[in-house]
Amino acid sequence: TAFVNARAYAPNLSDGQGVFLAPLRDVFSLWEKLNAGAAPAGIALPLVLSDGTTREEFGEELAGIAGSYVAEAAANQGAVLARSERDGLKERIRAILVSYRTVVPARCAQHGSLVETLPVLTPPPGHTPDAVVASAVFVAPDQARVVYEASAEASLERYELRGNPGEEYSDEDAVVIATNGVADAREFVTGFGLGQPGTMVALKVYVVLDTGNESGSATLTVARPL
Repeated sequence: TAFVNARAYAPNLSDGQGVFLAPLRDVFSLWEKLNAGAAPAGIALPLVLSDGTTREEFGEELAGIAGSYVAEAAANQGAVLARSERDGLKERIRAILVSYRTVVPARCAQHGSLVETLPVLTPPPGHTPDAVVASAVFVAPDQARVVYEASAEASLERYELRGNPGEEYSDEDAVVIATNGVADAREFVTGFGLGQPGTMVALKVYVVLDTGNESGSATLTVARPL
């Protein structure tokens, strides 16, 4: 029948919203035309797929996918707003701490032990450590395994695994996922960011010295297969 020539090609999972939804809408429209016409030989109408899916159910799934794109856009916008609020709060907190460090030494001149406990706002003078070489692999069903070489720094305090969801590492969004001491096995195993099939996570291994100076490895990207 003519319907064969009008079939849509399946989209790729990596296609953007417009490219991904277009053939699905074509399927939904063609399905309606098929159901409204004369039944081809050997076909019972309305057409039902071999797994029992009806056109109405397919339409509900299609609407759900379209809605998920809207929800994703709203979530991304919310993340931008949340970062802006966070950065503003950090600036206000830092201003308070700077004022605190300025006032307390004079007010507490007779209480040296209190002055010594003032929070440090910046690392003391020192050098930036060399970054370590690290690698990461996906471990089924939902974890990443990260291994790294030892640091030769004499003042090494710890190693930190930091990361954020997605394929690009962001210093602004990355969080500390796990910490290893100097004598611990040089690996991290984590399910961070890999809770669902198709998700990705960007990771770095940081060398942190007892002075607070630090350096991160090259970005490691781990993807959970679909």
